[in-house]
Amino acid sequence: MANDIVVVNVSTQFAPTASNYQKLGNLVTQGGTTLTAGTKQLITQISDLTPLLGNALQVTAAVWATGTVTVTTATPHGISVGDTASWTMAGFIPTGYNGTFTVTSTTSTQFTYALAVNPGTAATLGTTINAEVAEVLSMVTTFFAQGNSNSVSVLELGEGTPADGVAALTTYMTAHPNDAYIYVVPRSWASEPTYVPLVNQYSSNTAMTYFFTTFNANNAAQAAQFTGMKSFFGFVEDSSTPVTEFTVCSVAYNILNRSPSNVNKVPPTQYMFLSGVTNGAWGSAQKAQWKTLNLNYVIKGSEGGLTNSILMLGVLGSGIYYNFWYSTDWTIINIHLALANEIINGSNSQINPLYYNQSGINRLQARAQQTLNSGISFGLILAPAVVNAVDFVTYTTANPSDYAAGEYDGLSATVVPQNGFTRVVFNLAVTDLIG
Repeated sequence: MANDIVVVNVSTQFAPTASNYQKLGNLVTQGGTTLTAGTKQLITQISDLTPLLGNALQVTAAVWATGTVTVTTATPHGISVGDTASWTMAGFIPTGYNGTFTVTSTTSTQFTYALAVNPGTAATLGTTINAEVAEVLSMVTTFFAQGNSNSVSVLELGEGTPADGVAALTTYMTAHPNDAYIYVVPRSWASEPTYVPLVNQYSSNTAMTYFFTTFNANNAAQAAQFTGMKSFFGFVEDSSTPVTEFTVCSVAYNILNRSPSNVNKVPPTQYMFLSGVTNGAWGSAQKAQWKTLNLNYVIKGSEGGLTNSILMLGVLGSGIYYNFWYSTDWTIINIHLALANEIINGSNSQINPLYYNQSGINRLQARAQQTLNSGISFGLILAPAVVNAVDFVTYTTANPSDYAAGEYDGLSATVVPQNGFTRVVFNLAVTDLIG
């Protein structure tokens, strides 16, 4: 090589791996699976959940006395003594024993639940199963009713009360920051007081975590506690919704399934089509209430001559449309990724190193502008979106210590996330004049 006329030096640059954070979701359950508490499992199709579900337990005795039923199971039920859980009794005669109840464990094979009216002697013994089993199955079923192009994780928190679940999720999220973009929580959490401060912890402008929470007509007013929280996605289900459906999971799928690009632009969230869900039979007064509470809901798109189910409102607890924060999050994630990539590659290039000078600032500005241009073409932000940069001389003169530290805080931009129409008024003048 020493006698070669031409010597080629090669310096490499590597493009960043695209972030998939906005495609990550956790379906939260308390005892619905056999997973160890505090662990999760990736689900790519409904059948992946089947081997994880808890099994129904045969009951060997069910005795009512002074407002309390004591149930004995053939095998250990798995609830720690003294703890409570939501369990479903089925197949009993008299049928008064059947239903979903909050039970309290008294031994490894016994639990009790309150029942005011004596149903009589249990002539036929049925089975009991954690109600969370049915709920997590309905979550996964509704999620994949939208399609199979995106996966989701089931996060097991362990048996207990809603307060226990909130505490367990708080611990989990502290230990696993940025673990998921969306958490779909059990229905019972909507009325849990300790859940409110947890959601509020993630309501800053730079927090990118959203809690999908389900209400019904009876407890919907409690959604007022989440007013102003951008991390809260509230949803109200119709009373006719079957136990096999967890409606808000249809929305979660559609958001997590987004892959912004020039050919997969991001449409507005409001009025998105949903599959396998029950349309709400809401009156005008209820719809007005849901709007005041920033609660989303599903109806048939008959106003537009459609039979499809569509999402109404598409807003967060702050009253801001979901795409505002989805687009903002995308911009934060990708600006961060692009600039870090430019700096790291520039520190490893002998041909084109990145130095802290005017040329270096120009490169960072151009890289950030490239990201915003992508955001425009992907349907995320409005044009124009211009990256500004304080020039080298001006910045270092005003901040001499920053140059010594290698810090530059002179990049900025103002972006406006894309929105869709929610209401249009057309003014029509009708006349009998001709000509």
